[in-house]
Amino acid sequence: MAWVFSLSAECGIKQSEAKQFAQYFNEIFWTLSNGRHSQCRAEIFQDIE
Repeated sequence: MAWVFSLSAECGIKQSEAKQFAQYFNEIFWTLSNGRHSQCRAEIFQDIE
Protein backbone atom coordinates (compact mmCIF):
# COMPACT_ATOMS: atom_id res chain seq x y z
CA MET A 1 0.00 0.00 0.00
CA ALA A 2 1.22 3.53 -0.73
CA TRP A 3 0.29 6.89 0.73
CA VAL A 4 0.71 9.71 -1.75
CA PHE A 5 0.46 13.38 -0.84
CA SER A 6 0.69 16.29 -3.22
CA LEU A 7 1.38 19.99 -2.78
CA SER A 8 1.06 22.53 -5.57
CA ALA A 9 2.02 26.17 -5.26
CA GLU A 10 1.75 29.16 -7.55
CA CYS A 11 5.22 30.72 -7.70
CA GLY A 12 4.68 33.50 -10.22
CA ILE A 13 6.66 34.05 -13.39
CA LYS A 14 10.21 33.90 -11.97
CA GLN A 15 11.64 30.43 -12.47
CA SER A 16 14.38 31.14 -9.90
CA GLU A 17 11.74 31.57 -7.18
CA ALA A 18 10.03 28.33 -8.17
CA LYS A 19 13.39 26.51 -8.00
CA GLN A 20 14.08 27.95 -4.57
CA PHE A 21 10.66 26.84 -3.32
CA ALA A 22 11.13 23.33 -4.73
CA GLN A 23 14.62 23.05 -3.25
CA TYR A 24 13.19 23.58 0.23
CA PHE A 25 11.11 20.39 -0.09
CA ASN A 26 13.36 18.34 -2.35
CA GLU A 27 14.92 15.27 -0.74
CA ILE A 28 13.58 15.81 2.77
CA PHE A 29 13.79 12.46 4.61
CA TRP A 30 11.95 11.25 7.68
CA THR A 31 11.27 8.01 9.51
CA LEU A 32 7.70 6.96 10.27
CA SER A 33 6.65 5.48 13.61
CA ASN A 34 6.69 1.97 12.07
CA GLY A 35 10.35 2.36 11.10
CA ARG A 36 9.76 2.93 7.39
CA HIS A 37 11.65 5.71 5.67
CA SER A 38 10.03 8.29 3.43
CA GLN A 39 11.39 10.92 1.06
CA CYS A 40 9.90 14.07 -0.41
CA ARG A 41 10.57 14.92 -4.07
CA ALA A 42 9.86 18.26 -5.72
CA GLU A 43 9.44 19.07 -9.40
CA ILE A 44 8.83 22.32 -11.24
CA PHE A 45 6.30 22.50 -14.04
CA GLN A 46 4.43 25.19 -15.88
CA ASP A 47 0.68 24.79 -16.06
CA ILE A 48 -1.27 25.52 -19.24
CA GLU A 49 -3.04 28.65 -18.05
